[in-house]
Amino acid sequence: FASVLRRVRAPIKAALLDQGRVVCGVGNWVADEVLYQAGVLPAAPCESLSEEQLAAIHAQVLAVCTAACGRLERGCDFPVGWLFHHRWQGQTSGSMASPLGRIHFDTVGGRTTAFVPARQVKGQAAGKAGGKAKGKAGGKAGGEAKG
Repeated sequence: FASVLRRVRAPIKAALLDQGRVVCGVGNWVADEVLYQAGVLPAAPCESLSEEQLAAIHAQVLAVCTAACGRLERGCDFPVGWLFHHRWQGQTSGSMASPLGRIHFDTVGGRTTAFVPARQVKGQAAGKAGGKAKGKAGGKAGGEAKG
């Protein structure tokens, strides 16, 4: 996972959506959720991500997909702290207030992207420039995708 992404210049969200690059089955809302839970801005270039960020993304791909599949199977709602509950309000640009913080909307990898700059940060690999994102990047996300 990390060894492939380290060589990619595309934004991390675009790489996650590319079904033949790293992992298949990750769609638009899953990619947004994974990156929200991992605390990484969707527009951050893969090559700019630190080992810790890559490990967090990998862990959240597994956690979000496992939790989502398990909850759908049991007919349960997704966890309360998920971006999923707040991301689709008919917006494709701009921003809106939410209980998670201000959600911003942009296009990354050709898809509408929801992110919370107060919880998601640029790539932090030593000596690498971070990705472009609207708004200020703040601290790392603390929530986990638990089932």
